[in-house]
Amino acid sequence: MGITVSILHGQPKEISSVQDAITYIERYRAESASQPILKYELHVRYNNGDTIHAVFDSKKEAVAFLKTFG
Repeated sequence: MGITVSILHGQPKEISSVQDAITYIERYRAESASQPILKYELHVRYNNGDTIHAVFDSKKEAVAFLKTFG
């Protein structure tokens, strides 16, 4: 499984696990960015080729979604 996290005002970040994606989002410092965060875009890729694409307005929603993969 792999996860791509795009905090929409910056560069995408390739992440290899759900827990690492949660940690990245939770630790991301929005106040250090030059522009406000507009969305959190997530791409989850399974080893069998399936994918899930999700876009969230808030950090809380993005983390809640990732936690469903527990």
